Amino acid sequence: MTQPRSPQAKPERLSITPSIVSEGYDHVTCWTQGRAAALPGGGAVMTAQKLVLAGCDDYGCIHSRASRGSLAEWSDFVPQAGLARRAGASGIEIALCDGTPIWHTATGKVLATGHTAGYRVGQNCPESHLSIYRGEAVGGLVPSRTWYSVYDRASDTWAPSRQLLVPPELGVFGAGCTQRVDLADGTLQLPAYSLPMKDHPAAAIVLRCAFDGETLSLIESGPAIHLPPELADSPARGFCEPSVARIGDHFVITLREYDKGYVATSKDGLRFNKPVPWTWREDGAEIGSYNTQQHFATIGGRLYLVYTRRGANNDHVFRHRAPLFIAEVSLDGPSPALLRESEQIAVPERGARLGNFGVTHISDAEAWVVACEWMQSWKGGGEAGWRDCEAHGANNAIWLSRIELPAD
Repeated sequence: MTQPRSPQAKPERLSITPSIVSEGYDHVTCWTQGRAAALPGGGAVMTAQKLVLAGCDDYGCIHSRASRGSLAEWSDFVPQAGLARRAGASGIEIALCDGTPIWHTATGKVLATGHTAGYRVGQNCPESHLSIYRGEAVGGLVPSRTWYSVYDRASDTWAPSRQLLVPPELGVFGAGCTQRVDLADGTLQLPAYSLPMKDHPAAAIVLRCAFDGETLSLIESGPAIHLPPELADSPARGFCEPSVARIGDHFVITLREYDKGYVATSKDGLRFNKPVPWTWREDGAEIGSYNTQQHFATIGGRLYLVYTRRGANNDHVFRHRAPLFIAEVSLDGPSPALLRESEQIAVPERGARLGNFGVTHISDAEAWVVACEWMQSWKGGGEAGWRDCEAHGANNAIWLSRIELPAD
């Protein structure tokens, strides 16, 4: 368990080393959803999936690559047959999306979790998105599920995906783009979220699960975390893509929402208090993050948030999703807040969004941020979008930033 810093400790300037793992694309598809897991002995495995630029969240097969020690030497991406897009019922194709691989110490395995998306044959946008655009509820049409897969280091492949089984009364939740916490007994706190339903918007939840190295199973769940009804004025509103961290005796959850990012705390990691917007500790102003996921890093006994925001000369970037910032989380007040004086750039901006990213825990002194330059812009997909991104220098680079404590 990571212990929090002393309230009197001054924020440290972290050592941040951004590097490009690979770059370049074919102008038809681009790499997205890049995330990595560290392996004992210095290796790592990275996952990503290609997106059709002419569509909207039109995802293909998940690919994987490995590093056997040097971050400068990665294998080529290899498509994973067990994580490919597949035929579903009623003319729906199912894609496995938004996977996050994390090392599970108790079993010595890398466990990836994500959520499913359904596409009608011939469509280049998930049916859930189309339903929201039409002003319809989507919950019962193409429900999102939580998938998981286990990495085999010897063969450098991922097992065929399986679905986390939950009782019908719990509802339907998918763990897309979420960051979990593994507990000392090997159980894990897995955040997930639901799509908008007929009578309420999207909601977040934390699932306590057991994992034996092969099967992920539900033990219990906390109550759903809802946006206050007075703020949920359309089907698109609600909490999604939650991530959880533990520091001292606190569990902290960060929540994506249409207008801003939210944060809440918990003693047991399942039942959270009322979410409040992320603010700066110094003056209470909101940080300016909106409609984009955020994730945590724990470095040197301190909790950090990695996020995007407005106000960084980045109006040309879709939803202001670049650069990626990192700032220390202060737990000293009535609710968590960021220390403005600690803010640094974790991954630089070159015109393309970086908002679908991952944070990898390496040690108490180091974390990584992995992000793909997503080659669509405010001007849309296709040529107009990628040309707009390229005009600022982007070329679908996959970034890996090492974030470390400063040298003494």
